Amino acid sequence: LPTLLGDDDAQEKHPHLYWEFQERGGKVAVTTGKWKLIKRGTLRKGKKAETFLFDLENDPGELSNVAKQFPDVVGELEAMMDAAHVEVGED
Repeated sequence: LPTLLGDDDAQEKHPHLYWEFQERGGKVAVTTGKWKLIKRGTLRKGKKAETFLFDLENDPGELSNVAKQFPDVVGELEAMMDAAHVEVGED
């Protein structure tokens, strides 16, 4: 809320934002700085997840997947994903 009200200094800055969805085979994403990494199909058995990396400064519409051109960035963001993910057990 402080950011929305124009008081950016009132709250802690986070190094990245991570989120995941279980629907449609699973999707996880992380964004930090100018980069956004998305992995689709993370819950599909026997299939490798699709990986998408976007440079949000130069491609705000997320039209060009640059994952193959920046494998080191993909690796760094995947490490962030792994650190942020929490397994949820069945009740």
